[in-house]
Amino acid sequence: MVRGFKSGVQAAIEPWLELNMLLNALLNHPSDIRDISEAIHDAVAPVFLLTGIGSILGVLVNRLG
Repeated sequence: MVRGFKSGVQAAIEPWLELNMLLNALLNHPSDIRDISEAIHDAVAPVFLLTGIGSILGVLVNRLG
């Protein structure tokens, strides 16, 4: 029973250990973090641009109509 309990605990802890190793790897490479943040910025920027254009068009349509 003790042996089964130990393997169950190890199975429960293993994903957390993998997450910890991943976070340590990310935090030890600031250039990678910078690249990731730039990729997120590049992916999100068009959404705000389209939202702004849509808002301006909505205001102009309401003023003309």
